[in-house]
Amino acid sequence: MTSGRWWEFYFVRYAMGTVIGALVVITLMHIDPALNRVLGRLLDGLDGGGRFAVLGGLGLVYCYISSIPILVLHAGRLLLPIGPRMVKRSKLRKLYEEALPAVFTATVYAFSVLYVFVQFELLRSPELDNRIANLSFLAFIVTVMVLAGLTFSLTFFRSRCYQFYKNLAKARARQGDAGELITSYRHLREHGNSIFIVALEAVFGLTMLSAYRVASGLKHEHLGLIYAPQFYLYGVIAMAWILPGVAVWLFATLIENEFVRDPMWP
Repeated sequence: MTSGRWWEFYFVRYAMGTVIGALVVITLMHIDPALNRVLGRLLDGLDGGGRFAVLGGLGLVYCYISSIPILVLHAGRLLLPIGPRMVKRSKLRKLYEEALPAVFTATVYAFSVLYVFVQFELLRSPELDNRIANLSFLAFIVTVMVLAGLTFSLTFFRSRCYQFYKNLAKARARQGDAGELITSYRHLREHGNSIFIVALEAVFGLTMLSAYRVASGLKHEHLGLIYAPQFYLYGVIAMAWILPGVAVWLFATLIENEFVRDPMWP
């Protein structure tokens, strides 16, 4: 953020996620006694402001880890079409472009109604825990597969991605009086990020909860494990969630190399 009020964007992005993240961490600690013993050491002897600060820190860490898919999707936006607009459009294309916002809005509301209906049907199930576990694992697997596919694609489309950044820099340099427009879409994006993070926190938290329910039936004394078995599942899930974000570092390095080799900047 180049704005003098850059902190506003980060506050909007992480404030709600930090509170929700702290609640998720507290819930997991309440459910998992082994996790409660580990994290509870951070809270021993604290009360008032100190306890609140530590819980806020845990919530912020959980929030940031949950938001890693947004980092990958933010890099993946470079794969969207960036060609010039067509001057002459056919009637069919014009109808498509003008109807698209309405179709998109109707689709979102239709999926929202369908989601509520599915949830009510789910709550009527006699095997509610198993269904929630299956759905959370499915959402987790789909999320990780999408992120892995994006990071794989970014390494092969780095020239196109670099061109996007170059065109974006030129557009912002030309439109020096477009500050309000830039600020507006940034605020929209950051508010969207805030809501998106909460959704990802739910997916990540339910996956961790499901992992605990799976591991709770295992006795680590008979498996030769040093720690409780759910800790190993937590680690596997966290690594699968984090690794696509690590690949973004490689992507940024490749973009930097393209910049160094570009003789025509700007």
